[in-house]
Amino acid sequence: MITAVFVISTAICAVGWLTRSISCAALIYYIEKNGYRLPDNQDLEECTRFAAKKLFKL
Repeated sequence: MITAVFVISTAICAVGWLTRSISCAALIYYIEKNGYRLPDNQDLEECTRFAAKKLFKL
């Protein structure tokens, strides 16, 4: 029984991970296709901090 629960939860997580990966790849493709500048390390750090604060409501 517990094995079935682990298998199901793993499958759900795998689908979520795959969906997120495809979404991120699509967004990067869209940015490059439309000629937008890709973010540098400073931009990524700033955006990561913003997203983390927003997610955790800090």
